[in-house]
Amino acid sequence: MPEYEITYRHDDGSLTAKIETQCATDKEAKILAHAMRVDGARQFEVWQGDTLIYSRPQNAAVVQRSGF
Repeated sequence: MPEYEITYRHDDGSLTAKIETQCATDKEAKILAHAMRVDGARQFEVWQGDTLIYSRPQNAAVVQRSGF
C-alpha cells in the first residue's frame, strides 16, 4: 500500500502534527485526514512522497515540500 504523510498546521503555518500512514488509495488518505482532525489546526495537507495530493483550505496548497 502507498505511504502518505498528513500534516496539520496553525494559521501561521507552524506544524501542529504529522501523521505517517499507509492507505489503499488517495481518497482513503483524504478521508483519514478529515477524520483525524487536530485541535488548533486550521490547515492540513496530504502528501505521497513529494507529491501534494490534497490540502484544506485549497488556497493553502503549496507546490513544494517545506522543510520540517
